[in-house]
Amino acid sequence: MTETLKFSSALQNHLREIFGEEFDQFEAAINQSASTAIRINPNKVSTPKNLTPIPWNSNGFYLQERPVFTLDPWIHAGCYYVQDASSMFLEQALKTIDAHRNTIKILDLCAAPGGKSTLIQSTINANSLLVANETVRSRSEILKENLIKWGLPNKIICNNDPKDFKDLSGFFDVVVADVPCSGEGLFRKNSKAISEWSVNNVDLCSKRQKRIVADIWPAIAEDGYLIYSTCTFNKYENEEIVNWICEKLNGEHIPIEFSSSQIDATPNALGKHFYPHKVSGEGFYIAIVKKNGGSCFELKPKKNKKKKLEQSVNWICEDDWSYFSERDRIHVISLKWGFESELIRQQLNVIYSGIAVAEPKGSKLAPTHDVAVSTILNPNNNFEAMELELPQALQYLNYQALPIATQLGLLLMQHRGINLGWSKSIGNRLNNLYPKKWRIRMNINSNNGFALTSSDPL
Repeated sequence: MTETLKFSSALQNHLREIFGEEFDQFEAAINQSASTAIRINPNKVSTPKNLTPIPWNSNGFYLQERPVFTLDPWIHAGCYYVQDASSMFLEQALKTIDAHRNTIKILDLCAAPGGKSTLIQSTINANSLLVANETVRSRSEILKENLIKWGLPNKIICNNDPKDFKDLSGFFDVVVADVPCSGEGLFRKNSKAISEWSVNNVDLCSKRQKRIVADIWPAIAEDGYLIYSTCTFNKYENEEIVNWICEKLNGEHIPIEFSSSQIDATPNALGKHFYPHKVSGEGFYIAIVKKNGGSCFELKPKKNKKKKLEQSVNWICEDDWSYFSERDRIHVISLKWGFESELIRQQLNVIYSGIAVAEPKGSKLAPTHDVAVSTILNPNNNFEAMELELPQALQYLNYQALPIATQLGLLLMQHRGINLGWSKSIGNRLNNLYPKKWRIRMNINSNNGFALTSSDPL
């Protein structure tokens, strides 16, 4: 970092009140370069052998330096996600409430750009349902893209305000609320947050956080859980909010079952704090509150009739799927969640659900890009695969023309065995079918891409 971060006198007094004798250590830490970490998709790749594990996340790893991730085809295929190490602690909160063992309905309330949603999908029981919500419409598109690339089927993505969930009383077993905050934990990564900080803004954030929690609280089932988190340090947006939930909403604080000398572990504290001078990561706070009392979701699921769609059934792994149409494309979700997904589509502004597996092309159906990068594409399908070396894979992701293939018809483009998308060979040319809106827009004539695909550590 070339420029020392400067605090106003009000902010410095505020931070000194938080850190006390450790303020100088904190200030020195945030004037050092931030760590870089990734979290792999265990449904697509194996555990790397040459990277340093993050202690509190089974799929998280530190990198020695920050590479040009855009130049790695595997990030575009959803093989891993770049995420701050501290926020990966969400896995421990989920495991504390046995979300990895039980089949649950879970809401990621403030989900964009998708870091916590993809982590949730990799941690919860594979038969569970994730609803990923983003209140800002433009941000919901990147959430949708990242979850499609992650490739798992049992998801619904929506664009709603927390108050819109009021008609789903007692519906969710778990709500994850990584709420908007004053951003004190991001000063190192976002120096603009320093100039925007004020005591009034902290107060406004605290009030907004209470409104968000109050709006979503009825949607949590009896004995369900709220996992509350921020990227700030102060007690007004953290411990005092948790205390308020316990006192005003009849909540009960649940300690997270993980201890480490790196994480603030004050006796009888509410939640866990991550401080940049104690961990290799940014500032983060997380706590679990159990909902005592409340209502259970009362509507009874209807029997879902499995529809026949032979042209697409052959493209995906055999399972009990519920088929439905969404924006003129055929989607699937687990038959177990067919009723719930239909209900949510009626109640909320859903922008995507399950996996789109087929779309009309003239009088026929064709497989979508979404199913190509999913985990449900049938490995025994009849599609020919075309392996691309790194330069060709980047050209494909850049939406460029590719060498002519010897095979005709639809080809599955791959890089080191990982699906990137489709192309179609028509003899004299190979049509690139990668989604144009997702294409690489930077100069790809560089050799400084990420080592995950170039040094073969897996």
